[in-house]
Amino acid sequence: MNRTLTSAVLALVLSAGLAQAGPDDIGTKYPVGIEVGGQSFSGILDSGGLTSLSFEDAKKAGLLDANGDPVNPPDGSVNVGGTGGGSVKCHVIKTKVKVQPKNADGTNNGDAKEVEVKVVVPKKPADQDGANDAEKQKKTDSMKTKAGANISGATIDGKKVGMKDEPTADPNKNKRSTEWINANIQAPAKAPVQQDDNFEDHVFKNYRFSNVIVNGHPCTAQLSTMPCTMISMDLAQQWGLPMEGPALLPPDVSQPMYCDSFFDIFFDVGIQLPTTHTQVVLMTLNGPLPLHPGRTFINPDPTVHNSVILGCNTITPEGCTSWFDHETSTLNIIPSDLLCDADVNDDGFVNGDDYDLFASWFESAMPQADYNHDGFVNGDDYDAFASDFESGC
Repeated sequence: MNRTLTSAVLALVLSAGLAQAGPDDIGTKYPVGIEVGGQSFSGILDSGGLTSLSFEDAKKAGLLDANGDPVNPPDGSVNVGGTGGGSVKCHVIKTKVKVQPKNADGTNNGDAKEVEVKVVVPKKPADQDGANDAEKQKKTDSMKTKAGANISGATIDGKKVGMKDEPTADPNKNKRSTEWINANIQAPAKAPVQQDDNFEDHVFKNYRFSNVIVNGHPCTAQLSTMPCTMISMDLAQQWGLPMEGPALLPPDVSQPMYCDSFFDIFFDVGIQLPTTHTQVVLMTLNGPLPLHPGRTFINPDPTVHNSVILGCNTITPEGCTSWFDHETSTLNIIPSDLLCDADVNDDGFVNGDDYDLFASWFESAMPQADYNHDGFVNGDDYDAFASDFESGC
């Protein structure tokens, strides 16, 4: 299938009178209310990052005094990279946080629930690195108030805070809100998979087959570590899935799919594909596990009939981490609030002791140094650990 054919098929699909809805616009955040020390703040839900308070909000909450110093001894410190033009020095403070799900219009959606977590608070400008006062101030000001993975991954009164998308009349924008959802995962889950006996021959990513239920339809899907879920046009039409989009499939996703023969042409630029949302039930060793609905690309290639690819954006529930275990042929899923990868000595802190321990494992090529769980100990493991160590938990 070439680009001309792809465009023609897309034009046909998008003019076929199917119900249209807005795609997941990445630039829009999911709103939540955050209350600390009796003070309420507007924030966003960031399921992949740290829970943080801005410098001014931390002072209003009573975590910092008027000079910007911690009121009580902090529980640690961490450098948060890539923010405000460089690494930002932060305090780590354990405190109680009330989380309030919000509707897209900013009104409250249900009750607020409280959880005790570690919060990252930027240090005052004088404690930051920078060539001048303006650079230091920029780093302190760059940290925003948001609820991170230790909140989105936490179970509170049997609930988790989840993210919801609703289509609007604007084809480029969805209404986004947060809501309490039932916590489907209370303990690590394992889903059996049938893996490729020669998985090393794959250039980019490898796939495993597993029996799943998609929108009520049992099928065999290919599970992938790529952040891309895709279904054939045939199945989307057979199952009556609503047509949404289109959305951009980036080259770093389409290239490995080309190498694994899901596309018969190499796309060196992003391509627009129609999308839908799918509700997947994963069959684990302890029974069915419903997953939160995920965005799904629709493959318009007429030669593809019954293909279902479930990427990590679908098979990894909100607030969880998942990986394939080659030895046990399972997909392992664990809540993020039970997992802090960089805390390799499990003492509750990320510090030099963890770095020294991992370095010793890595130098001896011990199995514990397989940080990315791909079955090998190499530079990828060291880079992944170093990145997590820099970010902290």
